Amino acid sequence: MLFFGSYDPARRHGCSLEALTEGLSHRTMGPCSAASLLDLNAETLMPGRTLPVYSLTLLLGCLLLIPAPASNDSPPKEVPTGKSVESAFLVEPYLQLPTTTSMTIMWETNLKLPSTVEYGTTRELGQTVVAKSPVVLHEVALKDLDPGTRYYYRVHSGSLASAIYELRTAPPPGTKRWRMAVYGDSRSNPATHRKVVEQIAKAGVDLIVHTGDIVLNGKNHDTWRTEFFEPHRGLAHSVPWVSTIGNHERDADNYFSYMALPGNEHFFGFDYANAHIICLDSNAWIEKGRDSAQYEWLASHLKEPRAATWTFVAFHHPLFSAHATRPINSLRWDWAPIFLDPANHVDGVLTGHDHFYARNYRMGRLAEEPQPGVLFLTTAGGGASLYRTKARDYVAREKSVHHFTLFDFDGDRINVSAVSITGEVLDRFVLTRDPTPADQFCAYEVEELRRFLRLALAGAAAVPVSAHKQSIIDTEIRLPTRFRVPVQGKLVWRQVPKWKLRQTEIPFALQPGQALRIPLQAIVEPGDYPATPSLTIAFEPGRFHNRTIELAPFKLAGPQTVTARHTRDAPIIDGQLDDGCWAGMNQDAEWNYSLLGLPPRGGRMDRVQLLADKQWLYVGARLNDPGRQVQIKKPSLAPVASRLVLFNEHVRVVVWDGKETHTFAVSPEQIRYAGKGAREDTTTRWLTAADREERNWSVEMAIPRTLLVDPEARINIVHR
Repeated sequence: MLFFGSYDPARRHGCSLEALTEGLSHRTMGPCSAASLLDLNAETLMPGRTLPVYSLTLLLGCLLLIPAPASNDSPPKEVPTGKSVESAFLVEPYLQLPTTTSMTIMWETNLKLPSTVEYGTTRELGQTVVAKSPVVLHEVALKDLDPGTRYYYRVHSGSLASAIYELRTAPPPGTKRWRMAVYGDSRSNPATHRKVVEQIAKAGVDLIVHTGDIVLNGKNHDTWRTEFFEPHRGLAHSVPWVSTIGNHERDADNYFSYMALPGNEHFFGFDYANAHIICLDSNAWIEKGRDSAQYEWLASHLKEPRAATWTFVAFHHPLFSAHATRPINSLRWDWAPIFLDPANHVDGVLTGHDHFYARNYRMGRLAEEPQPGVLFLTTAGGGASLYRTKARDYVAREKSVHHFTLFDFDGDRINVSAVSITGEVLDRFVLTRDPTPADQFCAYEVEELRRFLRLALAGAAAVPVSAHKQSIIDTEIRLPTRFRVPVQGKLVWRQVPKWKLRQTEIPFALQPGQALRIPLQAIVEPGDYPATPSLTIAFEPGRFHNRTIELAPFKLAGPQTVTARHTRDAPIIDGQLDDGCWAGMNQDAEWNYSLLGLPPRGGRMDRVQLLADKQWLYVGARLNDPGRQVQIKKPSLAPVASRLVLFNEHVRVVVWDGKETHTFAVSPEQIRYAGKGAREDTTTRWLTAADREERNWSVEMAIPRTLLVDPEARINIVHR
């Protein structure tokens, strides 16, 4: 049997590669964790960390880098004057930096021209601000205005004059009734973005907060006009908007040129009516951890006295995502604690990035008395293509749909609704600062416990089991906890064939800070193991919503060495496994290995065989699918290659050649991927194909044997 799992070249699991006279023997990479496919988000990869190879698909995350055409990284210079060019608006007037006594008006022209704004409380205007220096991107601040007052304005640049538009200054501090629209990821699809804007316009909002990914490529100047400003036409003339920066803005000069934001424009806070809104930069290009300038500013800013009734924090990347496959944002462990500290009075965290709507249950630390908790909301349906969701236990409502979220403030309560591009209300709830009922409150300590579980299982030693004799397992996992109040619960095991557990239900009672002990005690009968026992950690009912954790904690070690039989006749790599060299694949031979089937699809009886000749290592896998759920596409003459294959069902062979890892993968859709280390490998010649059988789907691969000549070479085979 092959049990696949964590591989650390420095630790050198297993024994060395042995070249046999009639074939090839090679060592497996080491143990496998049945817990690596838990319904738990995976940790973000960190250099040097030992990780379960079997769960590589969960650990990598989904980052797709799409090359963009070369473009300017700043607004364009003046059009060359070789011939006469008429002046024109490239971007019509829009509003920025709203305060009770000021408003910034911006616009863009195709030529360098002076800037003039006429304004007044009637359509006769009457007051003027002039900036004589010619520019293409115009920024004029109107000052000494009255709070909550309607003004009319018109902009001029040379002979250009806009229509007369309206604006309204921010209302006086403490104003109870007002409306805010929040949305993100408006990039890539201007027509859909326009439909979102039309729904925002119907809502009659006073302020718009954008959670980032405004455009597909922030370095492409034209994209700003086509993907954002043109769809925003009409609304942007009269309603100010404030943004956080997303990864697709690429930290480009265009973003900071088009914005007029407070502070350094990466992280800042501002007041509007009875709310205080903090905007942060959650992107990879800026330091964000607890020793960063941004974190220190945030911690200090939250401690400052503020009269606002409500405090919201906005940034791009969610800390608690409903994405179906994306890994955990490691920023969660730095930022969530400061947001959840009741002394900081944060009411909600507003994010984008994941293209759907997701409202989480209020979250906080468990206390003796019920707490309000913090709302974590993902509102990223502004136009980009939608993502699949997963209803994790901290998610109250999720839907993959284009939308925006409306916050209708009414003093110490907010009526919140998610509105689709057709006007359908997808979700509606009332946000208050009252204690949240237990069935709608998630304990952050449980999410920390999930993290400790992942780390403990990744670092745990594997338990050897035998296919030929009874095995006894007697060990335990000790997990730190951070509960500040006593909690109780029980450990409940699910029995599976060939496993006899010493206890199937174990109660526990934890004092604050006490470790949770999980005994792993079982007698295992010899043979194949289509599944391992799963465990439920169930906390007492009535305290909080996220009260159960599911895991499969037994980490098994299989054979140290697997054998590739010598073949004189090379198989045809068509995925059919009908060549004579594969004969006996269903027989119980020592060179015919089974792959462990892990939850939630435990019970598979997958089999794999290895062949070798002088040039190639051949891998044949038969993947159990009696229900014919897996659909196989015909091979293409021009096969599709994509790393995304690793995030869906596939068969993967991972080879350590003594220096670096090589990955070869194929999916039922015939999508394939070859990788060398963390890079795509476009030079190694290899072959693969998948096909359909009556009760299985099958895979064949041919991998160069030159990768296995080093004595330290290892191999691992994965079916995800």
